[in-house]
Amino acid sequence: MRSLQLLGVWLTLLLSASPAVAADPSAAGRVPANDERCQKLLRRATAAAGAPTDSKTAIGPKAAPADPKAAAAADARDEKKKPSLRVILVCGRRTGIARAALYQAEPILVQVEGLSEWLTKNDMDVSKFVLYLDGRELPKLPVRLASSENGVLEFDLERNKTSNPVWKVLLAQPDSFSRVFRVSVSDGKSPPQGGESYEFELDVFSELWMWIFFAILAAGLVALWWAARNTDLLRDTTRPLATDGRRPYSLGRCQMAFWFFLVIASYVLIWLITYDYDVLTSSALWLIGISSATALGSLAVDVATTSKVGAAGAGPPGGAGAGGPEAGEPGGAGGAGAPGVGGTAGAAGVPPAAGGVAGAPTTAAGVIVQSLPFFRDLLGTDEGGSLHRLQMIIWTLVLGVIFIVTVWKELVMPQFSGEVLALMGVSAGTYVGFKLPAEKPK
Repeated sequence: MRSLQLLGVWLTLLLSASPAVAADPSAAGRVPANDERCQKLLRRATAAAGAPTDSKTAIGPKAAPADPKAAAAADARDEKKKPSLRVILVCGRRTGIARAALYQAEPILVQVEGLSEWLTKNDMDVSKFVLYLDGRELPKLPVRLASSENGVLEFDLERNKTSNPVWKVLLAQPDSFSRVFRVSVSDGKSPPQGGESYEFELDVFSELWMWIFFAILAAGLVALWWAARNTDLLRDTTRPLATDGRRPYSLGRCQMAFWFFLVIASYVLIWLITYDYDVLTSSALWLIGISSATALGSLAVDVATTSKVGAAGAGPPGGAGAGGPEAGEPGGAGGAGAPGVGGTAGAAGVPPAAGGVAGAPTTAAGVIVQSLPFFRDLLGTDEGGSLHRLQMIIWTLVLGVIFIVTVWKELVMPQFSGEVLALMGVSAGTYVGFKLPAEKPK
């Protein structure tokens, strides 16, 4: 019931998510005056859209002095008088306010103080201008001259293979749906100087889709929890039923489910923020492969062991209940004639454990199978516990924490070394190896 209530809260948040908030300019804490300035700037840029959209400016080249010495002196004077490219206003091209939606690749208008003078003195190609966010260069962004009179450049906030690594650094450690960046520009020859930036807010990812992702993730975890408790999805189907009618949890299956959910949730989260779908690493594939191989190997060993023990303890089937042979005889105490390990302590001629009950389900070692908590099941404490299980659990949790922290801090899946993956393989192999029954001396 509590799980359904939590799911209801998630759905309520989803239905009341951000469209209303995003539509309210004052909710973002922006200065209304900047929105008015953006509206005026957008009208001017739109009016100037009828002008030639060549990447070159409409301003012609300077007439070069005939005297080379005079030309060099003029260049030196121009260098000293070179205007600074200080950003004084940034606006969203579609919204016309002092905010833009990065996840929609919305172009931004950047008004640069002294841009007209700079172009006049340098006669340079506008396409060589570079946009900087928080002092980091975003290479190969399409740029156009939106208004030469007002000194306005228009940048397309595209994400490509060249700029994706920079975007991942800028968007790492996501803690809110929007983020404020310091915007600056340069002519491509030298980085911008301090004091030439302008703070601008970007909606880095869609609130609606992020809430949908969290709702689906929460629903998936609740469904997995329910299935783990009420079905054999994560339980060892080769083990006998415990005293409460349920089988113990399987460490191999739980590890496989852990890595499956972790990798798929990380993949979708990175894609929602960066729009980069080529984020799977070989380490992620190896971790899923190792966990899957561990679960399959464990199942194969358990099936083979159960078959051998069942064949050794098989005898004439008992009667229909109390009419069967005495306990301790082949097929005895099983009631309905269930031979072998799935039957009872008497099925293999082994007396019930101290304090146990004749006819209670037991393991191959004659230990009565009891219902245990989740972690005690994973540690195998029904048979005294085991170090190899503990080793496998600890390494899985350690690598899982590193995986989660790396995804959050860097928006990439970690790339583990071959030695670390080999260690996971050794732990898994040790776990499967200890499941092999020891051969009794003849």
